[in-house]
Amino acid sequence: MENSLYKWFLKQRENHVPVSGEVLKQRARLLNEKMKETENFVASDGWLERFKTRYGIRLLSISGEKLSAQPQLVQPFKEKLMKTITELDLRMEQIYNADVSGLYWKMLPEKTYTASFEKSAPGRKPENQRITFLACTNANGSHKIKPLSDNGQLDISGEGVENVMTTDLTFGYALTNEAPPDSMSSSNFI
Repeated sequence: MENSLYKWFLKQRENHVPVSGEVLKQRARLLNEKMKETENFVASDGWLERFKTRYGIRLLSISGEKLSAQPQLVQPFKEKLMKTITELDLRMEQIYNADVSGLYWKMLPEKTYTASFEKSAPGRKPENQRITFLACTNANGSHKIKPLSDNGQLDISGEGVENVMTTDLTFGYALTNEAPPDSMSSSNFI
């Protein structure tokens, strides 16, 4: 059973599918039942640890989409911002920051077990089961503006979300004519 489980595991990793400990234990129980190898098999945490040791399986963080930060631009930006704040004599409650973000309803794990010969754990692009929104507050946190949704509705889909009470979630919205999230309209926002 363990050889079959390890072959299945390698096939999953070959396809860059993340594999957690719970998934390995569930698959082991299924294979054991199918092969009728051990009558009272329990895929316990102890069994999992011994299986990982026997087959050289380790836990790695998934490295998906790379960040594109440019650290050399941080200091010049901070200097320019401080100069602008000083020139305009701004107070912290007058300075606002807004950012577009997504709230995901279904995410893959950030870590996966890998075979000992794998040097990295490439990821996949996450599914698009989310709501995109714009959040905004001032620098001292005294004025938090209601989040702005990009389409006026919560785009909730997928398994396990049918019981979400969307009426309990408070969002404003602006019609964007299907524009990408980074061009979300802010004319009615502030």
